[in-house]
Amino acid sequence: MYDPKNCCQEAKKCPILSQVYQRFGKTRKKLGSSSKESMLPGVAFGLALFALFSISFAGSAQANGMLEIHFLSIGQGDSILIRSPSGKTALVDAGPPSAARIIKRYLRKLNIKKVNMFLVSHPHLDHYGGWRGVFRNFQVGVYVDPAFPYPSPMYQKMLRFIRRRNIKSFTARINQVLDLGGGVKLRVTAPSRPFLKRTRSDANSNSIVMRLEYKKLRVLLTGDAEMPTEYRLMRQPQWLPSHLLKVAHHGSHHSSSKKFLGYVRPKIAVVSCGKNNRYGHPHRDALSRLRRAGVKTYVTARHGHVVARSNGTRLWISTRGRSKDQADHSLDLSDLPRTFGEALSKASARQAAAAHGGSLYHDHGPPLGQQPERPRWFKHRPRGKQVIPPTPYPSRRGYVAARKSKHFHRRSCRQAKNIPKKKRVYYRTRRRAIRSGRRPASDCLP
Repeated sequence: MYDPKNCCQEAKKCPILSQVYQRFGKTRKKLGSSSKESMLPGVAFGLALFALFSISFAGSAQANGMLEIHFLSIGQGDSILIRSPSGKTALVDAGPPSAARIIKRYLRKLNIKKVNMFLVSHPHLDHYGGWRGVFRNFQVGVYVDPAFPYPSPMYQKMLRFIRRRNIKSFTARINQVLDLGGGVKLRVTAPSRPFLKRTRSDANSNSIVMRLEYKKLRVLLTGDAEMPTEYRLMRQPQWLPSHLLKVAHHGSHHSSSKKFLGYVRPKIAVVSCGKNNRYGHPHRDALSRLRRAGVKTYVTARHGHVVARSNGTRLWISTRGRSKDQADHSLDLSDLPRTFGEALSKASARQAAAAHGGSLYHDHGPPLGQQPERPRWFKHRPRGKQVIPPTPYPSRRGYVAARKSKHFHRRSCRQAKNIPKKKRVYYRTRRRAIRSGRRPASDCLP
């Protein structure tokens, strides 16, 4: 026969059920003695069973071999949560300072208490601004960044905080493989050394670019990488083919060139940006290039939290943080490029490897947790000559610059036409313009 008092005594032995029972005990004191008093033990026990069932159900959802990638809607910025089938988590960027509360609530909703890896793609405030909410509310295992020198007071403050807390820190280097467990790996493909200099934005151009690999799934995370970074990435095209692309720089027209999309050949793209932002992101030129490439695009400002789930053979995309059962789109991964893609054959890859002085197939660097710690990673200074990437579309009419300007344009550029004729300097070739000490302009990318 059912005895609610005996059942409740047994429930108190379980730590989870005892907490729920104590809460209802406080409610019982507030209500006082009444005719309904005898019902409270049974109600408490029923709700305790419901809580235990919901917790076990949430735990089993991650134990079914499902990889989750959450593109958080945090306004004008980036924040990506990766949870491997083994339960390990990686947070790539933390958005602007206003995103701290959103990240805190979202991670707690998923019952996440530890962030195994916190990675900052580059030192711009819209990518690390919510760092306080991460470090103060969650245990952080490892911190990773590109070690690009940046004189921001807030960025330096975060580095000093990490050093005081004795949090392990690593510098992301090309060809490193960060192991998240459960078969999930993050392969670092940028930035390479020497750092890119004198670009439109050196911090953006030296962002960390990674490709997530899990069984047949490939996801390319590009930070705020711009076209100079894309030219470097295209030197090793076997690491580019991916099913899902995180569009660089919030969909700016300075990224996602037509040639780069041809190398990546994604089926799905995600743009992280704020609604009605002052930068005009995502730019219509970038969206047009994605549309012409046949890419299905999701924008966090429009679709909310975008969640990608995969078992390694199939990919499900859900908007507004919905579950897999309410997925808006699904994709079979069997028909898409595998590890090295279809961009290069093995023969052409060996030739490219010989031209760049190394093998393109070797995984350099041990997994995360086995890499040697660098205590002076925050004092790193870039070395080497200035690198200006070539342009895939040289100007036949030549180039022009203003006498006192440090930039040069194509002669067909609108900005070039605004330069007074008496103050113009003409160059027949791009090489001569660069030798004069000028760099390519960001509007026409000569």
